[in-house]
Amino acid sequence: MSKYITVDSNGNINGMYLTDPGNGIALSDEDWQSVGPGYTYVNSVLIAPAAKTDAELLAEAKTNQIGILSAKCQAYLLAGFASSALGSAHTYPSQLTDQQNQASVAASGAGGSLWCETGSVWGFVAHTDAQATQVVTDWKTYLNAAQTKLQTLAASVNAANTVAAVQAISW
Repeated sequence: MSKYITVDSNGNINGMYLTDPGNGIALSDEDWQSVGPGYTYVNSVLIAPAAKTDAELLAEAKTNQIGILSAKCQAYLLAGFASSALGSAHTYPSQLTDQQNQASVAASGAGGSLWCETGSVWGFVAHTDAQATQVVTDWKTYLNAAQTKLQTLAASVNAANTVAAVQAISW
C-alpha cells in the first residue's frame, strides 16, 4: 500500500496520506516511517531537519518552560482567592467577570453583594463599601504575589544552563 505526502513550494511537508490526495508524492515504507516534524522533500529527496545545537535546545526549553509556568500562574489566578474582609476567611471567585464585579462593587462607594464561599457553601453575600474594598485589595495582593512568583521563576529559567535545570523549575 502506497503512502503519500504533499509539500509546499519550499519543500515543507504539509500533509501525510494513506491514499493519494490527487497531488501526493508516493513514499517508500522506510521514508514514511522516517517523516517527522521539520522534514522537507526537495528534488525527490526526503531531508531530515538539521540537528539543533545545545544552545538552540536550551533556548527552546526556556521558551517552553516559561510558557508552562505562565499557564500555571494563569490557572492559579483564576482558581479563586481568600479574603477576610467579612471578619473570617472566605474564598472569592476570580474569573475575569468576578474581578470586574468585585471592582465595580468596591468602586460604587455603596458596597453591594459579592459571591463568596465559606466552608463549602457559596452565597451572594452583602458587603459594606469597606469590605468590598478589602476584597479588591486582597485580590490585588494575591495577584501581585503570583506575578512576582512567576517573574522569579522566569528569571530562574533564564539563568539555568541546562535543559534539565530548566525543566526542573516548576510552579
